[in-house]
Amino acid sequence: MAIEFGTPARYLPAPRDNATGDLTRNALSVPDAPAFARWLGGTWHTITWSEFADLATTLAAGLVAAGIAPGDRIALMAASGVEWVRADYAIWLAGAVSVPIPATAAPAEAEWILRDSGAVAAFTGDDRQYALIEAAGVRHIWSTAAGGVEEPAALAEVERRRRALTSGTTATIVYPPGAAHGCRLSHGNLTAAVHAAAESPFDQYTELLIGLPCTDVLARVTQLKAVHSGALTAHATDPAHLGDALLSFRPTVLLAAPEVLDRFDPGTARTAVAYGQALDAGRVPLSVRLRRGRHPKQLARFGGRLTHVVTGGPLVPRLAWFLRGIGLTVLDGYSRAETSGPVTCNLPGGTRTGTAGRPLPGCRLRITRDGEVLVRGATVFQGHWSAPTPELDGDGWFHTGDLGHLDDGYLTITGRRGVR
Repeated sequence: MAIEFGTPARYLPAPRDNATGDLTRNALSVPDAPAFARWLGGTWHTITWSEFADLATTLAAGLVAAGIAPGDRIALMAASGVEWVRADYAIWLAGAVSVPIPATAAPAEAEWILRDSGAVAAFTGDDRQYALIEAAGVRHIWSTAAGGVEEPAALAEVERRRRALTSGTTATIVYPPGAAHGCRLSHGNLTAAVHAAAESPFDQYTELLIGLPCTDVLARVTQLKAVHSGALTAHATDPAHLGDALLSFRPTVLLAAPEVLDRFDPGTARTAVAYGQALDAGRVPLSVRLRRGRHPKQLARFGGRLTHVVTGGPLVPRLAWFLRGIGLTVLDGYSRAETSGPVTCNLPGGTRTGTAGRPLPGCRLRITRDGEVLVRGATVFQGHWSAPTPELDGDGWFHTGDLGHLDDGYLTITGRRGVR
């Protein structure tokens, strides 16, 4: 017998909703507020919302002037950072479809993505990536640091195309690692994912450090959520140097992969671990509270101002207890490229360490008789780009291939079915 659990949607994409709307709004309502921080010359330099919007819009005008048509696929292969995000927005503003390729992808992987997606142009970040994409025969190749075009007719066409975007317009084609096909995500998928994260810690005072590659769907949705909230974003371009970025940028919110967070092993911090474990149980003994005190030395490892840690998969219990025990709110859950990122999350006041949490608003889960996890909601992808999508049934359920079970709505992933 199948088991289902879901949380009602608080938002459904309107016909004209698209992923560029929040950027346009911020450029008009808070033009001088800081939007992004970029590491240059040994320090962080901020870019305002009006500056970033101008950079993205003029780059989009350059795409229009180069002959890019609405719906054209444009690959994006570069290191994470504000230039990557600028190119992503420029592609959308020009009415085109972005196709992320991992910055370190092998030539065969990159060539296959370029060929399968039918990319007519590409943005790159270095000479290796340029040579690789040039060898694949792509017609137009630009640097993510390229200048824009301020020709009035091209700028007017950008605005016309931006206004023509709908929630059903394909925004991006994502190729998950090892997947046989690309996943079509619409603008409505992305905006629905942003609104599903309603209880996220983002506001205009948030300073977010993204420690995932920009090609990761969770990173992109988190970035969109930061734009939606007017938060300041910086990127740790190399996960190996995440610790250095934490100390220099001193974020209030960190997005990182579970395997990266494993580097912050609690070691002998038994009191913090015990405190976090007691929080899970719903009762902290007085003896543990007295021993805990404050943990400025432990928080200093994260820059000293961190309040929230966001990750797309459950943390190992000891690490999760440690982070919660030193005063951090851990938002860990279950995320898939085909669902535009997060499906479930452990939220404050309802955390069960070791699980992936409960469905976010608008997401519904079904566990089949054989234990497969199915997902339905506005964030579920449009289907595969170049092939039928057997994982998406006629009722809109996405068959993830993951195995799991539900306990009072909390999802635990237990394994993976064989490849379809």
